[in-house]
Amino acid sequence: MKRFFLFFFFAFATLSHACAQGGPFFSEGKCTATRQSRQGAACYDGVLFQFHNANGVVEVFDLSRGVKLDEIVRLEVARQHCNTVAFGRKRWAKGDRFPLIYVSTERDDRILVCRITENSGRFSIETVQNIFLPKSEEMGLYFPNSIIDGRGRHLWLSGYARNSWQKASDGNHLRYIRFALPDPHAGDVTIDFAKKQREFTLPFTYATQGVVFHKGRICQAYGVPKETIMFRVINPRNGKIVSEKRSEELGIADEPEGTFVYRNRLAVVTILGDCYYVEK
Repeated sequence: MKRFFLFFFFAFATLSHACAQGGPFFSEGKCTATRQSRQGAACYDGVLFQFHNANGVVEVFDLSRGVKLDEIVRLEVARQHCNTVAFGRKRWAKGDRFPLIYVSTERDDRILVCRITENSGRFSIETVQNIFLPKSEEMGLYFPNSIIDGRGRHLWLSGYARNSWQKASDGNHLRYIRFALPDPHAGDVTIDFAKKQREFTLPFTYATQGVVFHKGRICQAYGVPKETIMFRVINPRNGKIVSEKRSEELGIADEPEGTFVYRNRLAVVTILGDCYYVEK
């Protein structure tokens, strides 16, 4: 018992020191169900849902206890990148523990609206609505991903003005466009681009990553190589950047993927599965 206690104390002290130095507060470990890379993630009630490229598996973690609860295995769809994932506010049915979760496929011209259920400790996920997007060429918006403002009942699309997330050439820049969030019980719907409500732009930024709408702000990670990694808080009312942190300030050297809120703090999970707070 003493040996176990000492080991636990050492592990806890090491993790606490890492957190103090900007290290991860939680590490997901290995996923056994897929070799696809981690992508978007969302957290609700202390439970983190980690999606992977091709949407073939969703890992479920209890962050408060630091344990993996489940791996939801699904049929892989190559075009479903799952770059951004976020919870809305509406539930599919009364009594559901979790609100509906929105999964941006990026390459499959749709956003998946999914219901999460739990039975005897096993989780399942069901797509209850497809929000179809116009083709990128029609929108002038490439690599489109969703940002869900459930409180305001808004759906934002973010992406690039040109067909590249790596190059700033030919006037490439970021576009953020707001639409009404469709009623999830209305069945499959298609976004009418002509009905956009608001738009703002930002200069080209390398590789948009996970994003969450929090306290009226768009909170987004960017980058792949260390020198391109950053995290922004954006005011969508005026399109201004409220704050911006670079890799060295964040303490993150690996590609950021999912952005989520845990214990009312903004957090990012990297491609390696390490979760970092990005604000004190």
